[in-house]
Amino acid sequence: MNKEIQVVDLSDLQIPYRIDRYPDICPVCHVSIVPIFHFAFINGHGRSFDQNIQAIFLCTNQSCSRLFIAHYEPFNLLKKIHTDNPQHELSNLEPLYPINLQFPPTIEKISQNFCNIYREANYADQLRLSLVAGPGYRKALEFLIKDYIIYTNPEKVEEIKNKFLGKCINEDVENENIKQVAARAAWLGNDETHYNRTWEDKDINDLKKLIKLTTNWIEMEETTKSAIESMPDKK
Repeated sequence: MNKEIQVVDLSDLQIPYRIDRYPDICPVCHVSIVPIFHFAFINGHGRSFDQNIQAIFLCTNQSCSRLFIAHYEPFNLLKKIHTDNPQHELSNLEPLYPINLQFPPTIEKISQNFCNIYREANYADQLRLSLVAGPGYRKALEFLIKDYIIYTNPEKVEEIKNKFLGKCINEDVENENIKQVAARAAWLGNDETHYNRTWEDKDINDLKKLIKLTTNWIEMEETTKSAIESMPDKK
């Protein structure tokens, strides 16, 4: 919903500007909120549609109550003239505190390196550094698959260390569901590290979904195995 805020310029004039919306998630605590607007500033004199707005909001989550800055960028000039459309749209928030991703204990046990690398890649992703986040996700996937194979086949440690990821998936992953989703995650991961893309209709979000599916299938397999082993068939 459009909002009108008072923006202070370099001349200390308060000028009304129409923005597209207030932030709905705090960048510090990551809780859904209706923030309180405090102050907005524009680096110019008078009404300037081509300048960015910096607006200060207060998080209404009582366990947070932090101030944060919302950056608003101007809409295309053609949209601003003689209309009720907002003149600026929300672009990003700061400071951005990374979401502390949690992984199932089974995945942490199998590959702590995967969890750590994925968290770092996700932090870059949150900062909109997709060009480095993509290769980071690809690296995380390789550690996950190789550590999973070594976890289930300890005798293959040296073999797996020096083997290409694709060959590891095709030759050493026995679970068909893990094999299929991991292979596709590897394809998209390679697109994030190579000059040319093979899967033009897929992006980093599809890669994350496939890695998530891979971890889910690994967790299901190991949890199922553990449950059966803890309750042997007495017959």
